[in-house]
Amino acid sequence: PSHAPFEQRLAYELSFSLALWDIELFEYLIEHRLETLLSPVEILRHFGESRGWTNREKEASLLEAEGILARTGDKKTFHSSWLALTENTRQINNRLWLGQAQTLIPALDEYRQFIIAKYRKFLHIPFEYTFSGGEKKGVVNDVEDLELGHLFTLAIKNESTRFGGEIKFLRKAREIRNDIAHNKVVPFSKIKSVETILNY
Repeated sequence: PSHAPFEQRLAYELSFSLALWDIELFEYLIEHRLETLLSPVEILRHFGESRGWTNREKEASLLEAEGILARTGDKKTFHSSWLALTENTRQINNRLWLGQAQTLIPALDEYRQFIIAKYRKFLHIPFEYTFSGGEKKGVVNDVEDLELGHLFTLAIKNESTRFGGEIKFLRKAREIRNDIAHNKVVPFSKIKSVETILNY
């Protein structure tokens, strides 16, 4: 399917993170819509079933022979389709998160730098903030070190006309950055809500 530039990069990273060593799985996944890749259990299960895999327990040697299990030293890594067949969604989500982090973090930082460059004269420093819990305070002395959360706070404090519609994008960008920081898979709807600021 046709993806926007950012969606294309994200679809590639998600497919790569899920496919790992399996080129056929990568080629299968990359043909799907981004929305489907972010909820991939059904298509992963279908791919595994097409190879004749079932969720029945097998000896490790058989799993390796069938391409279900790969070993690197003492580390065992299972094929994503096997994880779907055995309902191990936690590891699937870990792989989705990795693919998202490798794409979203650089894109969000580009947006952060864009906001700093565009609204620099309204970004007064030093900027003081309170950590979660409210007991400890921090300070930013260099405008280039302002994070998305700081920028959102400064935008709210300024007259709304100065930042215009940028405030809603800053809010969403901050939420996405927080999701990634807490190892959460960012849902498709949230990514679509900031599509215009990520497609540089």
